[in-house]
Amino acid sequence: TFVETLPEDDTVECDNIPDAITLTATDNCDNELEIVQFSQTRNNTVCASEYELVRTWTITDCAGNSASHTQTITVVDTTPP
Repeated sequence: TFVETLPEDDTVECDNIPDAITLTATDNCDNELEIVQFSQTRNNTVCASEYELVRTWTITDCAGNSASHTQTITVVDTTPP
């Protein structure tokens, strides 16, 4: 299980994107868990300043059991030039 509070989905302005947090995990049987794997994908829309960031954290124990958490950040541009 993940130790920290998991980041929630969010909608933010293009100049206010939060940094990805570092998550750790524990396991009831495996005391030597590997580092939580992190990936981020950007899904573009028609406008380059509006897009989705999909962040996924995954941890796997030595028995092959895994847990993951996905956060979607919707980036918008609502500020006039």
